[in-house]
Amino acid sequence: MSCLGFALASSRLVGRGSLEVGHNAPNQWRLGRSDAEIRKEAQKRAKERHSERPLVFLDIEVAGHPAARVVCELFSDLVPKTVENFQCLCTGEKGFSTAGKPLHFKGNAFHRVVPGFAVQGGDITRGDGTGGESIWGGTFDDESFDLSHDAPGLLSMANRGPNTNNSQFFILTKAYPKLDLKHVIFGRVLEGMTTIRRIEEVCGTADAGSELCRAQKHHGVLAFRPGLGDAKAIIVDCGVLNQEKGDPDAKRSKSNGQSGPSEVHLYHILKKYKGARKPETWKGGDISLTKGKAKLVVENLRKRLVASQTLEQLFVELARDHSDDPTCKNGGDLGLVEHGALQPKVEEVGFGLQSNELSEVFEDEFGVHLLYRSA
Repeated sequence: MSCLGFALASSRLVGRGSLEVGHNAPNQWRLGRSDAEIRKEAQKRAKERHSERPLVFLDIEVAGHPAARVVCELFSDLVPKTVENFQCLCTGEKGFSTAGKPLHFKGNAFHRVVPGFAVQGGDITRGDGTGGESIWGGTFDDESFDLSHDAPGLLSMANRGPNTNNSQFFILTKAYPKLDLKHVIFGRVLEGMTTIRRIEEVCGTADAGSELCRAQKHHGVLAFRPGLGDAKAIIVDCGVLNQEKGDPDAKRSKSNGQSGPSEVHLYHILKKYKGARKPETWKGGDISLTKGKAKLVVENLRKRLVASQTLEQLFVELARDHSDDPTCKNGGDLGLVEHGALQPKVEEVGFGLQSNELSEVFEDEFGVHLLYRSA
């Protein structure tokens, strides 16, 4: 059993087609080298950019907020078969699985979130961590253990033991070398790590008795599985970025052409109202406030903040007591936010603030907002 707790309920299936990958010629850099030299060179190459490597994108909606883009570089020169599997699951080009489900990550949720460790997704057949299928049907063998789980942002295959890779994968949020020689690393996050952190914070935290997340313990690690409420992270779109042809999506992923700081530390209060998009509290309760009353509540909160000598401390307290966003559990702390990680209006206001500045009250389709930038 993997330390990620990934298990397959169904028996191993016979592949529907050949596992040979016709375009994967031998890696020339491996020739004539010892195992130790190969591992050292592989580690070096994994930290470098190579133009021939494919870039894929995952547009992820977190807790009902508009999707933010995560761009990943895939190590096709190091693990070509594993990369082909993941890349095809991003495009959906292989059609349907033997279970009749699309061989596509689109619409798939991150079913397992372990704070301070990793976020896990890719169960395209069952969605709960007990399923999954490779593009060849069933599972495929471990390709290489040359790389180390030595940094956050690495993409690695989940499994239920040796040579049981399918469609499930995880993204590290911290280094975890204990996974070495057990899981195949095949890529890394280039842009959008803020979104991965947000998944970790919003979907990986559960209050006692909360129905939003169900805590499960595997090998001493407490994992929180998103339930039926808003605290979910879903891949709403995915695919390959065409670097050579100037893919507009590839251009859009690079900070949206914004000037100024590349990231800001924001605190957030959201008050929802009847008629807003997803009019539910973070606990799944109904919203009874009208739009006018929601705006009045936030305006009164802002007046209290303006009069305070300890603005940041009071903002945290007010967010915990009054915000309808899942981040209220963290005092509204969004952490360091990159371009593209928030809905457009919130990003526009947040990146327009100076350090230690409080925003005006503003609205969008999700409700009434107030922001504070600490740095």
